[in-house]
Amino acid sequence: MYLPQATIECNTNGDKLTTEYANTLYERGLDLLYINLYDGIEQMDEFEEMLKDVDESKYKFRMHWGDFEKHGLILNNRSGVIDWIGIEDSDVNSLKGKPCHYPFYKMFVDWNGDVLFCSNDWGREHVVGNLMQQSLRDVWFSKPMNAIRKKLIKGDRSQSPCNKCSVDGTLFGKPSYDLIKEYYESQRSWTD
Repeated sequence: MYLPQATIECNTNGDKLTTEYANTLYERGLDLLYINLYDGIEQMDEFEEMLKDVDESKYKFRMHWGDFEKHGLILNNRSGVIDWIGIEDSDVNSLKGKPCHYPFYKMFVDWNGDVLFCSNDWGREHVVGNLMQQSLRDVWFSKPMNAIRKKLIKGDRSQSPCNKCSVDGTLFGKPSYDLIKEYYESQRSWTD
């Protein structure tokens, strides 16, 4: 395994998922598969049958219908792309000055290998590299990724799409955030 300390997760709506495809993902190092269920609980039976030979700790279902609070989901505006869910400008403004951990612990890889700085950058404003052309390390510590992280460490969310985003961004990822922040601070010109 190339990243023994990393947790490799995949989120899917399951539309293209098959038993064979799931097994291939696990064979290649996938640790956890999240299957988002949008249509109702009846979808769970189909996926449970598909994954019957997979250890139950290696996949989870996320319910995305009905009572969102009951399922522990917090809706967000996907960096300003979604405006119909009732998130007010005051919600976004209340986050100014707060750091965000997303680009410190999570990587979003698009279908073509493009890496977006954040999984909530639904407008695809900031492609920070491409895993088909660069190594994971080179993308993870690319100049664009470093610049974005250094702003977010200071709570500077003035750059788009962060300036439109309603995600708090501090619920998860604190250990990675602290580690990368410490790395930057150990560099002589970390504020560049």
